Amino acid sequence: MNFSQLRYFQAVAEYENISKAAARLFISQPALSKTIKNLENELGVSLFDRTPNTMTLNNAGKIMLEFANNVLSDYEDLQNRLFHYSDVDSHIIRFVSSNVVILRRIVPLFLSTYPNIPIETTTCKATQLEPLLVTGAADIGFTNSNLQNPLLTCMPFYEQDLLISLPKNHPLAQKQELTLFDLEGQTFLRYHYPTAEEGESLIISHLLQKLKDLGIKIHVIYQPDMALYTEMLAITNYWGLTNSRSSMSRNIATRVCLPLNDKSIRITDYIVYPKKRGPRTQFFLSWLYSHLQDTML
Repeated sequence: MNFSQLRYFQAVAEYENISKAAARLFISQPALSKTIKNLENELGVSLFDRTPNTMTLNNAGKIMLEFANNVLSDYEDLQNRLFHYSDVDSHIIRFVSSNVVILRRIVPLFLSTYPNIPIETTTCKATQLEPLLVTGAADIGFTNSNLQNPLLTCMPFYEQDLLISLPKNHPLAQKQELTLFDLEGQTFLRYHYPTAEEGESLIISHLLQKLKDLGIKIHVIYQPDMALYTEMLAITNYWGLTNSRSSMSRNIATRVCLPLNDKSIRITDYIVYPKKRGPRTQFFLSWLYSHLQDTML
């Protein structure tokens, strides 16, 4: 019996279905079935009542689940307690993010406090982040998607407002804030963000969908080149999007940035980590939540 078997057993007990549990664990269904069968053979008892579509815990399985929960909880506690007696600088912390901007803000601040701790950083699509964390290939993830996986904890830790960037001589530039209806008939200059700039891409899609739902028609011009995009912002009457943390549009002298009065259109940053987190994850989380104001400057 090993810890992987116990974790796999927990997942099947929770989902009561091999296919669903395998999908969440990002392993094949035959591999998970074999693991559960090997565990039952080792214990000499069946743990589930099986039907063609479900696997529900029998009395022996309920006892086994209590045991598995206790063992894994005690092991996590042991790891965290012993971590402080180990060489902290030898523990690699592996970060993965679907928004590179979050990495660029948080990781350098962490390293300024712990410069000798080795780290690994990976950027990926939002759909790739979940399996990397579930399979243990990464310790901590950052995303703008509220992931719904019972094996992961996904917590918001920062929200930022959406700002409309306008030329100073634009008729709307004299307002204190804008409504969505102010954008009717205006031309939106949209930068095509790379995959790793997930937050901006999501919020733009959300905004455009909301305008469509309200029957507000705008013109959209796509510009995939950042240099040309910035130049066009400086010389055209088009409106652009930025956020309360970005300096791109705010640093253009000919422009002002005004908030939208619709606060449902915001970018939320989430930190994601396995519920059965190890000492490396716990160590970073303790640092993060004690430095949140610094990370969000």
